[in-house]
Amino acid sequence: MSAKLTWPCPGYGISVVDGELQDSDAHVARGGGEAIDIGAPHRTDCLALCDARWKGEGFLPDAGYYLDLEWDDDDGHYVARYCHLAEYAWPPEGTSMVSAGQFVGFVGASGHAQGAHLHLWIERNGARVRPEDYLTMEADPMRRTEQQERLIQNQRNREAYLRQLSGELRDLQHHNYAEALGALANDCKADGDALEFTEFPEIP
Repeated sequence: MSAKLTWPCPGYGISVVDGELQDSDAHVARGGGEAIDIGAPHRTDCLALCDARWKGEGFLPDAGYYLDLEWDDDDGHYVARYCHLAEYAWPPEGTSMVSAGQFVGFVGASGHAQGAHLHLWIERNGARVRPEDYLTMEADPMRRTEQQERLIQNQRNREAYLRQLSGELRDLQHHNYAEALGALANDCKADGDALEFTEFPEIP
């Protein structure tokens, strides 16, 4: 290419390259061949790699919410896919063009992913290439600022709290369900009906 591409998530570095975990603290996610994962907090801005056309968007079970940008250069036709987005930004009405560094979506964990991150791959003339060979790497993309560390820790704390709350709600649901069945059995016995439970029905 004639010029390097814009880094899509300023301040956040590569955590997985071709399935190999580069930063064990960043997130747990599946990498893919000739692709990179950039660990970043949920709803971090994703930026356009270069001046490009908005090719399409949608949802896939593995990729989650995704968007495709395409552009042409001296050495061929390029397509970049941003995966696992929380949300993508529609291009301005009446045009399909975006500019380098323009906001195009938010980092998320949609589809088959564990933890918020951007999964990015690039194709040249229909064949996958190594994104890190084309991107403008920051001086130290693996280094996170104290503020970024706090954001990531806050996200982990929220996720842990939600898991705990979900477990407590399930326990409460089982408890109330058992109480309701016991009350129903007592009411039936009072009415002279024969009602026996060998075990409680499975709760969905």
